[in-house]
Amino acid sequence: MQCCRLVLLLMGQCSLYVAVLYGYELVEEKKTWEEAREYCKAKHIDLATMQTFTDLEEVVDLVGDKGDTWIGLRRQTGSTKTWSWSSPKVKFIDSEAAWKTNEPNNAAGAEDCVAMLDNKWIDFRCGLKKRFLCYDERNLKKFHLHTEKKSWPEAWRYCRNHHTDLASGDAQLTGDAFQTEMSGSAGEKVWIGLYADTWAWSDGNYPSFWNPTLFKGEGQGAKLSDGSYPALWNPTLFEGKGACVALSEKKWKSEDCSHKNNFLCNTQETNPATKPVPKPVNDPAPKPVTKPATKPDKLVLINKSMTWERALSYCREKHNELVSATNPTEQTLVQNIAMGAKTTHVWMALRYSCTLDLWFWVDNKVVKYSNWGTSEEIVDTCDMSGAMEKGGKHQWFKKNANKKLNFICREY
Repeated sequence: MQCCRLVLLLMGQCSLYVAVLYGYELVEEKKTWEEAREYCKAKHIDLATMQTFTDLEEVVDLVGDKGDTWIGLRRQTGSTKTWSWSSPKVKFIDSEAAWKTNEPNNAAGAEDCVAMLDNKWIDFRCGLKKRFLCYDERNLKKFHLHTEKKSWPEAWRYCRNHHTDLASGDAQLTGDAFQTEMSGSAGEKVWIGLYADTWAWSDGNYPSFWNPTLFKGEGQGAKLSDGSYPALWNPTLFEGKGACVALSEKKWKSEDCSHKNNFLCNTQETNPATKPVPKPVNDPAPKPVTKPATKPDKLVLINKSMTWERALSYCREKHNELVSATNPTEQTLVQNIAMGAKTTHVWMALRYSCTLDLWFWVDNKVVKYSNWGTSEEIVDTCDMSGAMEKGGKHQWFKKNANKKLNFICREY
């Protein structure tokens, strides 16, 4: 069974267009992960990799209820670990690390998450239950030590839901307020926001649904419409029970690589002579652009009423992309422009995936910051896009994608 789509690439300065038939084939033969990869490399390209939400939707639809299915994601057991903070605002600096003597040692294998013991760091398996420390940038009380023990992923999701994040970085893990909150935890191991991302695709790339690794931004941090988090990852993934990943009931989970499952292959054919073909308006794949670091974005209000898909195509043809509002600063900039619209709402680059049950920005960012309002309008849940009201509190509302509204384009 195959699933494919047409993608156009612009090559260099010579404006050579290459039409790429890119997709997936589900192979219903039971093989180990290594056997499956050998099969895919021999007959196609490699085991399936996914780098956009569109890819994820296609794969979930293709697999359906066929049972556990290998994809090309695997733990890189022999590689050097790259440590990162769960907070996307904090960069890990090796010279600021506070490791306990002889740590990190990966003693039990797959020790990819970090807890603090008496101000020193120790690596542990992420599935172990421990106390955890949340940081809340919105409240006067910044630190919250929770004594109910959770695994690292559970603690991380709890902090994201109820505070800001797990405590991250040298600036947060020092100081009087931090020491005061931790004063009652002497001799206790407490999860902090440090983790090692050792998962990579079989082609050597890293998952890019979040920025830039497994937790940073937000892979599981993408909130659903009810405020909860989607479970693309089964929690067993972090418990060291397996080094290879299978898709099972719309979730990814780790399994022993020697298990025999169905599997997905990447398929690809290229024809350099193919002429450019207009991009289908129903394919919200991100448009690749190079954004100058020193040039601020320009927001352009289009006072023409179009469906969401037509607005997306218009922005990509005439400017760069439909506008997004991924933080309060961007929200303010967009709402100031929206006030000039002729319709009550303006389209944004916000799209709902019925298959994955999550909202995402079409430039492949997940929705962490949000400004949803409530509406009694009846909306087709599998054809929803997001629009901002031009007045009032400039909140976001779910709208049928075939509704015609003004829209705002972003120009890089």
